[in-house]
Amino acid sequence: YPKSIKEIVNPSCLIFCLGNTHLLNYINSIAVIGTRKCSEYGEKIAAGVSKYFASNDINIISGLALGIDTIAHEQSLQCNGKTTGILIDLKQISPPKNKNLARKIVQNGGLLIAENIPGTLPEKYHYIQRNRLQAALSKLVFIIEADKDSGTKTTADHAIKQGKQIF
Repeated sequence: YPKSIKEIVNPSCLIFCLGNTHLLNYINSIAVIGTRKCSEYGEKIAAGVSKYFASNDINIISGLALGIDTIAHEQSLQCNGKTTGILIDLKQISPPKNKNLARKIVQNGGLLIAENIPGTLPEKYHYIQRNRLQAALSKLVFIIEADKDSGTKTTADHAIKQGKQIF
């Protein structure tokens, strides 16, 4: 069980993991997050930042969502880097479009984690809860692009409460 999650308000009772559990306590972890509907410029920045971090032995943490999250995980894999996907459920990968990406993460030494019992159907509040785990497992949070009322903002709010830096 990761120390960084133990220390947050409302820590998870259980963590379900698939893959390299050593990444749960990996010190050089950075959340790379942002909007699902990113601009072309946002895509370029996400790719460049993620490639840089992954090439420098930094574990990229994100939520496996479409857009920025997908780019961050894919770039890490392309660099043979480390990546951790924070999910709602390990059994029902969401979005379904990223099932193959989730499989590649595990096959290439990455990690998928969820705090919900396998088979949990995703509700809006699950994503807010997931976002606190992204911040908790990261040394800092790197926001690429987001709307002011997006889920990315909730990750930033959690990061602030947890004393993490935001870029």
